[in-house]
Amino acid sequence: MARAISTLAHRFAVIALVLAVVGLVTLAVGARASGLEMLAFSGLLLLLAAVVLGMVALVWAVVNRAYGVAIVLAAIVLLMPGIALTWLFLPVFRSARTVAQQRRCMQNLKALGMAVLLYTEDWDERYPPAHVWCDSIRPYTRSPEDFRCPAARHLQWGYAMNDQLDSLKVEDLVAPSETVMLFDSTGGWNQAGGKELVARRHGETANFVFADGNVAYRYRVDQLLWKAR
Repeated sequence: MARAISTLAHRFAVIALVLAVVGLVTLAVGARASGLEMLAFSGLLLLLAAVVLGMVALVWAVVNRAYGVAIVLAAIVLLMPGIALTWLFLPVFRSARTVAQQRRCMQNLKALGMAVLLYTEDWDERYPPAHVWCDSIRPYTRSPEDFRCPAARHLQWGYAMNDQLDSLKVEDLVAPSETVMLFDSTGGWNQAGGKELVARRHGETANFVFADGNVAYRYRVDQLLWKAR
């Protein structure tokens, strides 16, 4: 009797495993291909059916003490939905993390941009000297953390200044809303330069704060205005 139960549990477990594998493959194809949503849904149903059979096989084997391959196979089947969900949603989690980091970075640049504008109000409407811009605006910032990009925590300082604004008067800018002031960079404290220093670390884009204080992310660095006049 015990042997018959063990054999039956083993068959249920094998069937569940086959359903789970087919379900995973169907779900993968349906999730990756456009217009195949029903195929993905069918894969989910197969996974659900596999889980039910796997639980039946597992309970049957444990209750009747029919230990063996059936329990191992049933356990594998019960793990498969978790693997499938992780595979499906991991890119979503990564994307959400990238967006969150980009937004925090933009907040940092917004704070630094405002600090620069406050500096200009106290220093004859001139932008800070490029070679000491961090030192110059530090008293106007909330914390040294404003100078760090959350997407590059390995860097102590994550931004650079457009050296074309070096001690320039605000009124001398032709297009402040389009002229780059600060941007994502791999440089250090007081780093200044041009587009060669731009670091694309937010999904192939970089964040910029322009001379009038507005913040945006851009991909095409060459199309930005770097010269002040």
